[in-house]
Amino acid sequence: MRSKPSSKQSPKIVTPLDARKNDLAAQEARLHDEIARRQKLIAEAPRLAEQAARRRREELIQRKSRGEARFGSPLALADKRFGYEANAATPSRSLRKHRNQGMLTFFLLCVVLAAVLVWLYTKVIGAA
Repeated sequence: MRSKPSSKQSPKIVTPLDARKNDLAAQEARLHDEIARRQKLIAEAPRLAEQAARRRREELIQRKSRGEARFGSPLALADKRFGYEANAATPSRSLRKHRNQGMLTFFLLCVVLAAVLVWLYTKVIGAA
């Protein structure tokens, strides 16, 4: 004599429809979490960008204030009126200028040496 299960104690039978519904609910929960995470990231983006800019400025100030060993680099801090990023490209121009000037000087010295050797050859060996 078995008694029928009452409606209160119905066994949990998972149908394909219920399984699909549970999967969709889990997927929706993951999507809501992802949306919340990305909205938080979007909200924090300006603050993170400001921190990165501040960190770059501080690194540039520290680099400029300790003095560089390169030829012709100024030891004083850069002028704040023009911004720190605007002054970052100026040392490369002066270095390029010095490099080009050095190459020209080297070439001229080589030409003078060649002229002296030719003169020496004609006077010493050519006379013999």
